[in-house]
Amino acid sequence: MSYDILNRWTGAVIYSSAEAEDVCGAVNEAVRDHASLDHALLDGASLDYARLEGASLDYARLEGASLDHALLDGASLDYARLDRASLVGASLIGASLDYARLDCARLDCARLEGASLDHARLDGATLMGARLIGASLVGASLDHTVVDGVSEGDLEK
Repeated sequence: MSYDILNRWTGAVIYSSAEAEDVCGAVNEAVRDHASLDHALLDGASLDYARLEGASLDYARLEGASLDHALLDGASLDYARLDRASLVGASLIGASLDYARLDCARLDCARLEGASLDHARLDGATLMGARLIGASLVGASLDHTVVDGVSEGDLEK
């Protein structure tokens, strides 16, 4: 089986896996191969428990994707579209999500220590029990965002 990851703008193949049986396998393989997934079209992708440490996903579209318990430490998701994505229990330690859109995303129990979410949109997102120590949210939009269980000192705005 094979799986192709496409560019969200052009539809061109940005990574092709001859062995992956699904999108999660192809994305994991691409990250292991140090391939850039910038501009990837991954709407609705099931990436639960994916190992994406250090991945480059700038400008990627992951709307409605499931990344529950995924490892995204040090990943770059600048300008990524993650509206309605689920990142429950995901680890994004030191990740960059500057200018990312996370409207109505679920980040419950996510680890965002040291992450940068400057100018990100998190309108309507839930961050129940998320760990945000040292995270930067300068200029972030947090309208109707639920942050119960997050101490005020965790948020640097």
